[in-house]
Amino acid sequence: MNVVYVVTEPEVNPVVYATFAQAKASVLEKYREELEEEEEEADGWPIASRVNVPESATGVTHLYIEKGINIYIYRLPILPPSETMG
Repeated sequence: MNVVYVVTEPEVNPVVYATFAQAKASVLEKYREELEEEEEEADGWPIASRVNVPESATGVTHLYIEKGINIYIYRLPILPPSETMG
């Protein structure tokens, strides 16, 4: 079955991705400065953000960026035309 990945943060990102890796990379790039700053301030200690997570088997993966930024990546099926036409 074909799938797409949709990112919400909290609004739905206007782009869908073909792979989980692409969706996650878009999040990491968007918040790169915040994550680098947080790692620098942590000085080797664990950071509060949780972004190095694998794709969830449930189809909904949660990423957390410091300061209460919750991001979800949804794996959604693409139904064949025969299944969408009632």
